[in-house]
Amino acid sequence: LHRWHSMRRACPSCGKSINALGNTTPVTAAPLGVATATSTETAFFNVGTTKLVLMSVSTFNIYVLYWLYKNWVAERELSGALITPWARALFAVIFIHSLAARVRDRLIAVEQIPVIQPGAITIGFIGLCLCERLPDPWWLLSSLLGFVLVPVQNEMARINAALGAPRGEESK
Repeated sequence: LHRWHSMRRACPSCGKSINALGNTTPVTAAPLGVATATSTETAFFNVGTTKLVLMSVSTFNIYVLYWLYKNWVAERELSGALITPWARALFAVIFIHSLAARVRDRLIAVEQIPVIQPGAITIGFIGLCLCERLPDPWWLLSSLLGFVLVPVQNEMARINAALGAPRGEESK
């Protein structure tokens, strides 16, 4: 069913059918949705880095789940891929590399030079998640998870700026 559904969808840029993964066209191999963003929408969740860090620390990383969910929703809408945002946010340890890699690829698509390394983001994310298992008081290191996501958020802000997306209230 998944293969049948993804084969029926077409790229909004070139009109060709989407590959089996649902994220690029076989002809252009360009990430879907890069050309579809307008000035009235944002490619990714607009949030300031200070807010990201403060909210993640003060909520003991519950805000990180919300941030991941919102960005996976935005990626699904932008790419047209068959993504389940709540599952990707809940199992972030598995999918954080995919999100960072998609951000890097989208930066390349909007002709920006990416700064982040998805592998380094993944290692930092998993490392801080594992800190939760440490004895008192070292488990508190896991509340610093928002700091690992700051480079990803900065790159998302660059993508939003390149696409002409307005900075919303969330970014303050």
